Amino acid sequence: MKLGLFEEGQERSAWVRAKTACEVAEISYKKFRQLIQVNPDILMRLSSQMARRLQVTSEKVGNLAFLDVTGRIAQTLLNLAKQPDAMTHRTVCKLKLPARKLVRSSAALVKPLVVF
Repeated sequence: MKLGLFEEGQERSAWVRAKTACEVAEISYKKFRQLIQVNPDILMRLSSQMARRLQVTSEKVGNLAFLDVTGRIAQTLLNLAKQPDAMTHRTVCKLKLPARKLVRSSAALVKPLVVF
């Protein structure tokens, strides 16, 4: 979901990577406005998704500000363990994580240290 849906004339672009074959749809600003007039529940669902994303972002910023490296690593591992494709067994968790994502996650944890 892009914020361009909420402003007329806003250029929209996005990168998408699918795990399986899928279909992609596009909707114009005008059609979107017509759609939400007919079905305002769509706005509630979009708002809910945006609120969840903002909450995750706020948590990440808070972790960067208030947790040390060990705490950030622990928090990142806990978050990864909560992902739908993580397999858990009592006290053991197996994460399905591509190497690139692991590197990006690690870089996000270490990046603030470089600034100092």
